[in-house]
Amino acid sequence: MKLREAYDKCKRAYGTIDFYYNSLVQSSKNTDFNKKASLQEFNVICDSCYEFAKEELGEIPFISSCLEYIEECMTCERRDIDSLAGAFFILYQRVQCILSLYESTIYPVDEELGLDIKIPKTDNLTDLKKYIDGLEFIFSKCPFFQNSEASLKLKAVENGSILLLFGIAASLAVGSVFLNNIAAFIDKCFVIRSHKLTCEMQKQMVKNAEMDEKEKEEIIKSVDKLYKVYVQKTIKELEEETGYQIRDGDERGRAEQSMEKMERLLDKGVQIYSSINSPEEIKAVFAPIEMRYLEIEKGLKQIEEKIDMDSE
Repeated sequence: MKLREAYDKCKRAYGTIDFYYNSLVQSSKNTDFNKKASLQEFNVICDSCYEFAKEELGEIPFISSCLEYIEECMTCERRDIDSLAGAFFILYQRVQCILSLYESTIYPVDEELGLDIKIPKTDNLTDLKKYIDGLEFIFSKCPFFQNSEASLKLKAVENGSILLLFGIAASLAVGSVFLNNIAAFIDKCFVIRSHKLTCEMQKQMVKNAEMDEKEKEEIIKSVDKLYKVYVQKTIKELEEETGYQIRDGDERGRAEQSMEKMERLLDKGVQIYSSINSPEEIKAVFAPIEMRYLEIEKGLKQIEEKIDMDSE
């Protein structure tokens, strides 16, 4: 794993790791471990911190070896409190070490407006081209991103999972609005994705039902119309949130195409974040979306599995 990718993961996870570690330290100072309730609280913090670190940082070799030691301490027949506390201290230090190393030698610490776009790892040039073409269409054609005072500028490409680093060529005020519009757009694409899968499930249920074929066709057409209503409603909501009004049929068509392409990219695993050193107010806008990459993925996977089972 490249240092930049390890840095990104640690940077995003640091706040939570810091909270857990300091909670653990406080718990160890203020508790009497002869009391069952006190020991239980300490163990809950340890378990929560370990699970979070394993999920977010387990792929980093420098961290994974530390997590293995923590797991050994946790799975002993009788947990040794001192050993566990020491193991989590090592985890905390290693996260800080990666952040300090990268920021002191490579990455500027000044705040900047930007986007990091993570593309799934692939060795297929055709697939890579599809990802790039989709992103190019969205950011150059979508009406909600057409701003003469703001634009995306490619800064670098990192290895690992392919990471495209974009800066925002704009003033802080204009750039912040631009990024807010991007966040609102992505959020709406998640909504569209959910509606689409629900409609697909409904259509599959109709296809499997025992009824006249012509009646099936009519119901399926109705479901397709309902999906289009969802899309138009979502675009209207996006107009209200961004303050940009669609002017004509051409813009509406490009907005629909952009949402469809983004929905497909999200489905393939593309993820879009505010840059690591973005101002805190921009990070706050993207934070709920970052959580939805995990939450929505789980929910949509259940729907997809249901569709696959019904179609078998």
